[in-house]
This record gives sequence, structure tokens and C-alpha cells, in this order.
Amino acid sequence: MAKDIANIRTYGHINSAVWVAPVGTTAPTAPTTSPGVGWTELGWLGEDGVSEAREVDTDTKKAWQGGVTVRTVRSGDLRRFTFMAMETNATTVGLVRPGSTPETADGVTTTEVKAYTGMDKRAWIIDTRDGDIATRKVIPSGEVVEMGEIVHNSTDVTTYELTVECYSDSNGTFYIEYTNDPGQEVEA
Repeated sequence: MAKDIANIRTYGHINSAVWVAPVGTTAPTAPTTSPGVGWTELGWLGEDGVSEAREVDTDTKKAWQGGVTVRTVRSGDLRRFTFMAMETNATTVGLVRPGSTPETADGVTTTEVKAYTGMDKRAWIIDTRDGDIATRKVIPSGEVVEMGEIVHNSTDVTTYELTVECYSDSNGTFYIEYTNDPGQEVEA
């Protein structure tokens, strides 16, 4: 395959977004259609965008003769996405305070922030755009498993760093990707 500068992507288009919904919510099967009923966009995201990480548990087996590696056993595979939500809204706050139920009366929202040891699985969509090139990752089941510090001060915007772990289905699928990127087209 020859080098092709047209296949270099820079994501950050105004329509890039992270969406969340209850597990089982119908997700779109195209990279540019609206997520539809049940999906809520998190709002503005930090300038570093969305990072995807893959972690594989391995155990290297070495031979007695010379200590050379003869096999690597893989026992686990993990996919995570990390991003910085910039908006303080009901959805974002709900993600950082699972198990806490806010109530609003007369313009005042009250939340008893509680310890939470249960699971807060949700469906996720990560939309990235580079001009007309759209890539959508649909995560049928994932959960916020790590949160960065939430800083409240007068010199920075309050942000919410969230890491979502993808849970695979019975077929081992973590997420489904839809894209109109011509560089990813597979020849028949």
C-alpha cells in the first residue's frame, strides 16, 4: 500500500461528540445520523478529545535454553475511552455521582451524594469528525470506571475527566464502528 496523505485524520469538528443512554437504547447504524430518542450528548469536551486505550493481559513464557521467549499467553483484553467533559450539566454530574438522586424544587437542585459500589452500565456513542469524514463508535455496554480530580477554582474551567470501560458481549465485541472514511474501505 502506498502512502496517501488523504488518509491522515485530525478529529475535532464541531459535530464531534460523546453521547450516553440506558443500556439497550436503539443506536444508529450509520456514522452521521442523529442518535435519536434516549441519547443525551455530554456537551463540550476538552481540547485533547477522546483517547482510546487497549490493555492486554499477557504472560511471557521463556525457555530454559538461553532464556528466549517461546510463547506469549494472552488472558484478557480491555478497551477504555477517556475524555474530559467541560459542561456541568445533569448528565455529566450524574456520571460522576452514580447512585445519587438529585431533586429540583423552586430552582434549587439538591443532591445527597452517596457512596456507590454498584454498577452503572450505560450505552455510549463516540462521534469523531474530520470535515466530511465521520467515525462513530457505538458501545452497547460501558461504565465510568475512573474519574479525575474535579477542581473548582477561579483560574480554570471545571472539568470532569471520565474513563469508560467497554464491556464485551457474548461474541467478544466491545463496540461497533461505523465510518464513511474511504481510507478504511475494504476491497472485495
